[in-house]
Amino acid sequence: MNKLKVGIAGYGIVGKRRHEFIDSHPRLEVIAICEQNFAQFPIVLSDVNIYTNYEEMLKGEELDVLFVCLTNNIAAEVTIAGLKNGIHVFCEKPPGMNVEDIRDVIAEEKKHPNLKLKYGFNHRYHDSVKEAVNLIQSGELGEVVNLRGVYG
Repeated sequence: MNKLKVGIAGYGIVGKRRHEFIDSHPRLEVIAICEQNFAQFPIVLSDVNIYTNYEEMLKGEELDVLFVCLTNNIAAEVTIAGLKNGIHVFCEKPPGMNVEDIRDVIAEEKKHPNLKLKYGFNHRYHDSVKEAVNLIQSGELGEVVNLRGVYG
């Protein structure tokens, strides 16, 4: 069974965490990572090509899947670039900074019906959210009829 070739755009906390889980999946293989900070703080990873920007990575690699783990201001741009290059995209961030960004992503996605585009809204894995779920399920507060959370 062939492994899907994965690129990770952005290698901060989230990118490193995604790398860890991608490595544990039998059908995925990280072959490239881009991170602007590699220009100042280079790293070496065995069997992984390193880039300092996503455009170089997309030109230099034949990826099947792109994980976008960049800041919100560039996530839509990189998502669109991945789709334009015929790559399935998983974006860790919101779809865009504004409605126009989101419309642009949707328009590009519609041009590629054979590609998958997914988003990782992962707050359910944050320790504070898991603790809230445990508290609610414990019944200690009685029946919860409404809940409001603030994040940030």
